Amino acid sequence: MLKTIKKYNLFIILFLLIVVFGLLNPAFLKGSNLLNILSQNSIIGIVSLGMTLVIIIGGIDLSVGSIVALCSILFASFVVSGIGILLSIVIALIAGALIGFFNGITIEKGNIPSFIVTLGMMSIARGLALMFSQSKSISLGNVDFNSIVNASFLGINISSFVFVLLTILLWLG
Repeated sequence: MLKTIKKYNLFIILFLLIVVFGLLNPAFLKGSNLLNILSQNSIIGIVSLGMTLVIIIGGIDLSVGSIVALCSILFASFVVSGIGILLSIVIALIAGALIGFFNGITIEKGNIPSFIVTLGMMSIARGLALMFSQSKSISLGNVDFNSIVNASFLGINISSFVFVLLTILLWLG
């Protein structure tokens, strides 16, 4: 019994928190609120799934936040330059994948601890993000980015679907 509790302690704590918040405010348990919470946390959830894989293999990646910032800056810069939203997304995703590939190859082939490699990449990515953005926010102007970010299917945000799908794939894998 104690072993089972230890194995599922985070799920138990999550369940208890949901019960407590539901008792304090019954509106918390409404479907619309739960979908809103899922939607607001789906991007962080997607990133955390990747970090879960890194942690499972005994590594650590300190550069994730800076790489996300750099890819976001690249995306916004390309959209503003007129490349288009879809191509900008693809370019930003490829840039992030290449940086991750570089980290992985450097760690594996260079036999350098992941802490050191990703600490260095954190500084490099942050510096590149500041350089590309000239330390200023980048306005997308009149580009209707909200239509992509807020796109939904069956009333559920697309990023939530992606998060749930990736969670299921990671769980099954």
